[in-house]
Amino acid sequence: MQDDLVSTMDRWDQRLKGTIRIGANAAIAVGRAIPGRRLVGRLLPPGWTSALKVFERRISSVQIEITTYCNLKCSGCIRTIKDAEGNWQNRHLSVEDFSRLVTSLPRTDRLHLYGIGEPTMHPKLIELVSFAVASKKFKKISLTSNGLARSVDFYRSMFSAGVSMLSLSVDSLDAQIASQVRAGTDVIRLVDRLKELCSEFPGKIEITTVLGRHNIRTASELFAELDRLGPLRINIQPYDDLGNPGGCLSVEERAWFIHEIPTLARRFRNLVLSGDHLLPSLERCTAPWFAPYISVDGYVTPCGRLTDPKVINFGNVLSSDFHHTWFGSDAEKWREQFVRESPNECAGCPMHISRICPRA
Repeated sequence: MQDDLVSTMDRWDQRLKGTIRIGANAAIAVGRAIPGRRLVGRLLPPGWTSALKVFERRISSVQIEITTYCNLKCSGCIRTIKDAEGNWQNRHLSVEDFSRLVTSLPRTDRLHLYGIGEPTMHPKLIELVSFAVASKKFKKISLTSNGLARSVDFYRSMFSAGVSMLSLSVDSLDAQIASQVRAGTDVIRLVDRLKELCSEFPGKIEITTVLGRHNIRTASELFAELDRLGPLRINIQPYDDLGNPGGCLSVEERAWFIHEIPTLARRFRNLVLSGDHLLPSLERCTAPWFAPYISVDGYVTPCGRLTDPKVINFGNVLSSDFHHTWFGSDAEKWREQFVRESPNECAGCPMHISRICPRA
């Protein structure tokens, strides 16, 4: 895999040239499709926004940032970048504000407790989970963690309180690479933690791997380690440029990796490898209709990538109820503009082709 990377990338670069054309109102696929992933573009017809209004009162998930504290310094994280500049403030969402927030939310399929921070560092996490469960508003409650901030006993308490799924962030189990992408990672401790949690909570653990320049060549080695832990789903996401673009993969590199997934899946039978978000979608993103993000300060933004309320927000759910914030006039105007043309704040989003960064 590693030896063939450069030559394979060149072949994919040639194959993809002329394949994708971007229009102002739609993304249209022309030419060849990438093996393993159909590139189906959809021209958005007039009235698309109106059609979505039929469904807009039924959001599918809610993501809440409960803390901005973290025990690691990931290279592509906006927290790491701003903290180095002296422009970051650590804070927790209070139990009282979390309770008010959950009370104002509609019923939905999933509550995900995660933002720009390590959620297990919230001192009242178990209490927050218990309140969310008692509200009976969510079919599933999940969170993403680096697995290193708390003891195994804490994770046991978390599952007992009602957490349905824990996604562990693992980009590499090589100490040198881990120090580059997730500074502060104790790899030996992380391996032990993975073994304990996967053994004790089968079916409730999945892995999130951010794929970038630092670890694409050793991804197969990581998967080999994870394959020994038993059945696991691996959600592979592209490294995102939030101010440190050196780790970003080109579209061609991501396309090549997707092409390799079937081969990797045959090698690692215990793993379900999902690269659904590696390539940007040719269809219009629906997150601003169905997947709100709520910051630690209560600001509601269109999705889990646009986490900075200074860039975009629809209002604050702690000073106004969720319905008036998410379905208000400001949100509607933004969505209407989003359908017509991808807004500037979506620039660089690795999952939205209308704003994909050009290859360096």
